[in-house]
Amino acid sequence: MEKAYRDEKIDYSNYREGKKKVQIKRDCLELNYGVQYRRWKGVHCDDRQLFCNVYEMLAEALDAMEGVDNTLIWIGFNTQYEKEMKILADIQERFSH
Repeated sequence: MEKAYRDEKIDYSNYREGKKKVQIKRDCLELNYGVQYRRWKGVHCDDRQLFCNVYEMLAEALDAMEGVDNTLIWIGFNTQYEKEMKILADIQERFSH
């Protein structure tokens, strides 16, 4: 969002774009790992519990990113998001076979 100086209007377009990015990532998380998360939550004491913890951490981080319009913060978030998604994929693959 741009800062408003005096009588200038605030530009909320970046805010809406941030919400779109978050929604896309949230949908991706749910579609790829939501079923496993619900199946494994609170049932296992191995890497499947780690899977659930990472899933919850990502969901919480996505909620926090909704209002962020700083590109540098998004770059850092996207980098970590990809690492965490790889962890979820690895754990899911290990226990699916």
